[in-house]
Amino acid sequence: MTDRDLVLVTGAGGVGRLVTEQLRAQNVPVRVLSRREDHRTDQVRALGAEVVTGDLTRAETVAAALDGVRRVYFGLSVSPDHLLAATVMATVAKAHGNLDLLVDMSQMTVSQMTATSTTESHQQRLHWRVVLIEFDSFEQAVAAYESAAYQEALAELPDGFERDFRIIEGLD
Repeated sequence: MTDRDLVLVTGAGGVGRLVTEQLRAQNVPVRVLSRREDHRTDQVRALGAEVVTGDLTRAETVAAALDGVRRVYFGLSVSPDHLLAATVMATVAKAHGNLDLLVDMSQMTVSQMTATSTTESHQQRLHWRVVLIEFDSFEQAVAAYESAAYQEALAELPDGFERDFRIIEGLD
């Protein structure tokens, strides 16, 4: 692995730690951005990850964490700052201009996914997830969607799951 393979993972606990474990098991260099130093940062550091502290709602923190990074795993727990942090990450990542991939994994209830509300709702059990995958070409994205493997995976999901697969052609 080279420095070009450096992955930024947001968060040292929960899913962020699991992502870091998986990447480090493959000897991928990882930088973890955490709000503070605590036992969770000690755990990911023990895995061989670099740890930086900062605030995902502050552009200067995100820009510093992205220095030298080509791929990002952005995951954040449900919080009042979730939409702001996601906006900051996307905006700074676009300005950064050197990313090969940005994966955003989120899970929030329907009412929490508004620009003005982050309160719990009666739909608390109706969760949705966002996974962003960047392909080398539009054609590869369409082929992945149409593949037998993806269609088989969809068939395995319970009927209660709503699927919204969007292919958006990007700019070079």
